[in-house]
Amino acid sequence: MGRDVITSRELMLLISIPYKLETEIASYWESKGAIKRFSKRGGESEYTLTDTGKEYAKQLEKTRKQLQVIGAVVGTVLVITFLIWKGV
Repeated sequence: MGRDVITSRELMLLISIPYKLETEIASYWESKGAIKRFSKRGGESEYTLTDTGKEYAKQLEKTRKQLQVIGAVVGTVLVITFLIWKGV
């Protein structure tokens, strides 16, 4: 699944969020038991994904894929409806 550890700095750069938001998100997922936080020098943290976090990730990925399918179906229906309405 890739790297086992990501630092707070890498996370902020990866998803382009400020430090305060990164700590709020990390605190939320830590309270859910999805990640473990390890404090490092200089205010930096390292995060690892727990087994619970891996299950959350699977659920979120499944939901994302379902939403993509629903969006594609709705978009297709709208295009067909528009084409029928226009008489093409």
